[in-house]
Amino acid sequence: MFKQLRKWCGSLIPQTQPAAAPRCAFERLEDRQLLSAAISNISADNRGMVMLHVTQDLNATTVNTKTVQVLVGGQDGQLGTRDDLRKKATVRYSAATDTITISSKLPVNTRYRVLLVGSKIKGTDGKALDGEFKGANRRSGNGTPGGNYDISTKTAKTPVARFVTSDGIMDVTLFKSQVGLTVDNFIHYANQGVWDKTFFHRKTTMLGDGLAVIQGGGYFITGSNTIDRVPQDQAGVLLQDSLSNVRGTISMARTSDPNSGSVEWFFNTENNSDVLDHGKQGGPDSPGYAVFGRTNAAGLVTMDKIAAHDKVSASGDTHIDPVVNGTAIRYDTALTDLPVKNAALFNARNTTGTPRFEPNTDAIKITRVAIKMSVIKTA
Repeated sequence: MFKQLRKWCGSLIPQTQPAAAPRCAFERLEDRQLLSAAISNISADNRGMVMLHVTQDLNATTVNTKTVQVLVGGQDGQLGTRDDLRKKATVRYSAATDTITISSKLPVNTRYRVLLVGSKIKGTDGKALDGEFKGANRRSGNGTPGGNYDISTKTAKTPVARFVTSDGIMDVTLFKSQVGLTVDNFIHYANQGVWDKTFFHRKTTMLGDGLAVIQGGGYFITGSNTIDRVPQDQAGVLLQDSLSNVRGTISMARTSDPNSGSVEWFFNTENNSDVLDHGKQGGPDSPGYAVFGRTNAAGLVTMDKIAAHDKVSASGDTHIDPVVNGTAIRYDTALTDLPVKNAALFNARNTTGTPRFEPNTDAIKITRVAIKMSVIKTA
């Protein structure tokens, strides 16, 4: 290649000058400065959890509660003024995922401010964070290291629920304008945090069951590694089955009573419209299942990952059944189609003919379900 360039352009070392002007010239490359670490996107929910993704590895010792702050409005009720109040928060940084996670216990739907002190947060290269906020899904910064990342939250116009699971995240747009009663029911329970520390307890497939779903919302994992029912504090919601159960939608689970939908829900992992829509399980007026949201493209990847897990049966496992007033409540009967992380590990425990479900080891967990908030630059 070098010889070809010399032949075409002439000598690269100007010891002698050709009579004719050279046909090309080699110019010095422009000096380049490596970019500092920046925030690439942010997600904040209405119960005080924030996830920020950074563009490169940070020095973990510089990411702490002094350099990452959560504030609420003071007496003037405004964010970004001198009387803003610092709130206690937990700050975690993961180099594996380049994510800063902030958790603070705030009353639901409280507006709050997140401040990252750019001059104090350093990349592993020693350069300060380039932090000026440019948008929720845009790289932060102005090209000069050390600027603060300073945002405030507000209620989003369109409600979006974020499901944080052991297999990834699903952001689900809720169809408030079409099925408001069902969405209000879902938001009510999400705001209570009832689905934190729950798990997917049912998986069905088109091949054997006539429909394909992954179902959750019914059971949470206790501190003693057993399970209990998710609490229900209001009556079932009036059935709104006007939307179609196509792939990627979320619907309310229910009993044979059309108006019994409450805390359990399922994702349609395939197109189940021919089975679950209005008029499909009997006559033209037979009730269907109430679709109330749909996940985005990234959420479909997580959904499919969850649906790809093997399922087992925990029927007969009595150690997870609580005893109430001397009577065992048989939860194991609801776990006959239980998706698990490792079916071989689950089955290896069945040495006496009795299965044993270890939720913290086996379950496809749902860490948190909350409603996302919009983020704007702090004034």
